[in-house]
Amino acid sequence: MSPALAVPLFFVLLSFWILIAFLPGIIELRRRRDIDPLRVVPESEVKIRHFARRFRELVDRELRGIMKACKEAGGTREGVLPDGSAYLAVAGGRELPLSAEEERASCTERLVLSSSDLSLPESSSYLGEVYIDGSLRGGMRNIYRAVFAERNLRLEEESSSLRWLHAGDTFEAGTDCALYGRVSADKLLRLAESCRFERLNAPRIEFGGREGEDPPARSHSEDLKLVEPRDLPHVVEFKAGRCLVLGNLELPARSLFEVDLVVKGRVKIGEGSRFVRSLKSGKNMVLGDGVEIDGSVVSGRGLKLGKGCSVHGPLLAERDVVLGEGCLLGSEEKPTTLSAERAEIGVGTVIHGTVWAHRSGRVAGPAAEGEAEDA
Repeated sequence: MSPALAVPLFFVLLSFWILIAFLPGIIELRRRRDIDPLRVVPESEVKIRHFARRFRELVDRELRGIMKACKEAGGTREGVLPDGSAYLAVAGGRELPLSAEEERASCTERLVLSSSDLSLPESSSYLGEVYIDGSLRGGMRNIYRAVFAERNLRLEEESSSLRWLHAGDTFEAGTDCALYGRVSADKLLRLAESCRFERLNAPRIEFGGREGEDPPARSHSEDLKLVEPRDLPHVVEFKAGRCLVLGNLELPARSLFEVDLVVKGRVKIGEGSRFVRSLKSGKNMVLGDGVEIDGSVVSGRGLKLGKGCSVHGPLLAERDVVLGEGCLLGSEEKPTTLSAERAEIGVGTVIHGTVWAHRSGRVAGPAAEGEAEDA
């Protein structure tokens, strides 16, 4: 090729390669397909207690004076707030003075305020918020929109909540309650058998067990057989304390593993085993009875834990989680999180921290446990 053609061709090719680098920006400038701002997850979606805290602020700002006057007079107060919401305030320790229409319907849409402990009749609906400056005990088969109790909150059997519930001390739900939305307590949250739930948060959450019952003690490493990464099949990488395995993996009972383990396929861990660090699988994971994991457990599909398992870090699954009886997650010193599409929790299980069942959660009966979804 002659120099006369080579030089212009060089500059044409150079200009072409420079243009490629700017081409996406030029296309976006003309078509403007990516002009929406990045989505920022609001606090109301992340923090379970957000709505309860905001309601408490409303009470302190606008309703505390009404409650004080009601308590001093020992009677009731009725009225309408600036936003148009009707309220009914009582001194507590007595029945709510509902209107004749509300009595016939066994339902009130008014905001209910009580300056001390209150008990509610059964088969009633409270479709406005309820605030109790003390403890609340509701009747069977009641329906609540939202409740804030400064001390204890007890829902009797077959009751339902529609948005959120919060107790300043202890929350208890009887059998077959349906707790839609959020439930939180500052000390203890206890759910009886066959309760359904979505989002829970408390320093200690007890599922279907007797009061004060604790899961089994931890296993002892000296009774276990150490498994080295070189003993595993299909290991493709081991560095920085992490072992990566292709395919499926099954470990025998009483195994001890001291590094992080990541498995691309299914995982099955024999009973009584212990992981000093964390465990992750790309597909289903099954842990035998009494397995203990000091770190986190993450499954790309379903996850099933046998009886008496303990996990001290987060427990996360893309699909379903099934926990056997008497499992333990987290501790009072180090609360943790369980997150899954659906969760079934065995009786006697204790979780410290947060449970988030994105679609549905359920406390199992003593002889009813589901299984993680097959691969």
